[in-house]
Amino acid sequence: MIFLISAYAVSVLSYIIRSLAKKTKMVLLPIFVFLPLVGPTAMIIIAIGSAFGKEKHIDVFEEDGEEKKKFVYLTQINDEKEMNIVPMKEAMALNKTSTQRDIVFELAKGDPIEYIKNLKSALLSEDSEVAHYAASSIAKFKREMDKALSDREDEFSHHPELGKNRNALIKALDDAIHAELVPSEEIFRLQNRIIEILMMEIRLGDSVTEEHYRMICNYMLKVKDYTNFEIWLSEFRERFPSADDPLRLKLQYAYYMKNQELFNEVINDAKNARYAITKETLSMIEFWSQGEQS
Repeated sequence: MIFLISAYAVSVLSYIIRSLAKKTKMVLLPIFVFLPLVGPTAMIIIAIGSAFGKEKHIDVFEEDGEEKKKFVYLTQINDEKEMNIVPMKEAMALNKTSTQRDIVFELAKGDPIEYIKNLKSALLSEDSEVAHYAASSIAKFKREMDKALSDREDEFSHHPELGKNRNALIKALDDAIHAELVPSEEIFRLQNRIIEILMMEIRLGDSVTEEHYRMICNYMLKVKDYTNFEIWLSEFRERFPSADDPLRLKLQYAYYMKNQELFNEVINDAKNARYAITKETLSMIEFWSQGEQS
C-alpha cells in the first residue's frame, strides 16, 4: 500500500518537475528528480532496521515472551502476603532455567521467613545452579537464624525483666518455628518455649496486645494443650472484647476437635456479636460450614 501511494506521488511530482524545469531552465532539475525518492527510501531503511532488530527486543507483554513469565511471577511474589497465587513447584516447572534462576535470586533478596518454603521447593529443580543457590540461601539463613535465637536467649537470660528482651525472644522463636528448618522434636520444644515467654510477657508486660494473646492461643492449639487454651481464650475475650480473634480461634478449636456442638456455638456467637467480624473469620465460618454440611 505504501509503495502504491509512493508511485502515485512520484507521478504527480514528475508532472510538476517537468513544468518547473521549463521555467527554471533545468537548474533545479537534480533536486526535483531525487526528492520524490527520499520518502520511499526512508521507509525501506526503517523496514530493514525493524526486521534485523526484532530478535533483540523482548516485549514483556508478549504472550509467549520469557520476560512476561518472569514479570508476572515476580508480581505475584510481591502480592503473596495477601494471596497465594502460584505454587512454587508449578512456577519452577513452567519456566526455563534462566527464569528459574531469576526467581530464586529474587526470593533470596527478600525476607527469608516469608519465602523459605518457596526456596525449599527450588531445591527440587533439575538445574544444579538453581538447586545449589537455593540450598546456599537456606543454609545461610539457618546460620543467621540460629545466631539470632542464641543472642536473644542470652539477652533474655541476663535481663528477663525487660519487655524488649522478652518480645525480641518471642519474635526469634516465632521465626525459627515458621522456618521449619529443625526436626519436629525441636519444633515442639520451641513451641513450648514461646508459650512460656508469652505467658511471662502477658503477666508482666506494660504493653500487651491482641497479638500476644492470639499467638499464645495458637501455639496452645498446636501443642494440643486444650485445657489451657480454653483458659487463655476466655481471658483474651475478656481483655479485648471488641476483637474477633477469639471467635476465629474458637472456630479452629471446634474444627480440630470435630465438635459439632461447639461449632454451632461459634455460629451463634457470630450472629450475636456486637463487634465487627473480619472477612477472614466469615470466610472460615462459610468454608467450614460447607464442610460440616457435606
